[in-house]
Amino acid sequence: TGCSFGTPTGTIHPDDLQKSNADIVQVDRNNEYFFNQLTHYKISFKSFMVIRDPRDIIISDYFSIRYSHSVNYWIKQLRPILNSVTKEEGITILLSYYIPRFAEIRRLLANENIMKIHFTDLVDDSFTTYKKIFNYDNLYFDEKVMKTMLDKHSFENIAKRQRGIED
Repeated sequence: TGCSFGTPTGTIHPDDLQKSNADIVQVDRNNEYFFNQLTHYKISFKSFMVIRDPRDIIISDYFSIRYSHSVNYWIKQLRPILNSVTKEEGITILLSYYIPRFAEIRRLLANENIMKIHFTDLVDDSFTTYKKIFNYDNLYFDEKVMKTMLDKHSFENIAKRQRGIED
């Protein structure tokens, strides 16, 4: 059987999701409203969320937004601001955005239909972690294909440097 994909944006109604017959729905970032609607309308779902240390998120985003992230609306607004203030001020600016988002993530983590995956597990043992995700969601897992994909998209192959070495 094939899979169909959907991406909820804005205010998708759960009835529309059921009518779409999507097997897999991608939710960008965390969308508390979307998950609350699924629960409210008693729609059966499974999901996973990658959890990262909030300190790592802030620091990583600070440097990514300031120097290397491809330009989109968010980056276009923030990059000049971050480049005009000290590092500490820039991190404080990002904290003002992220603190409410972290609270939303914390509430989502209480949902029993959401598998919690630690970012460090993806980094330390990507293959085993993805296998757990695929098994949790009852998806076919082709080990050879997964190994090829993980190698192709590894940090070292994309960044052209070893992890932990600054460029």
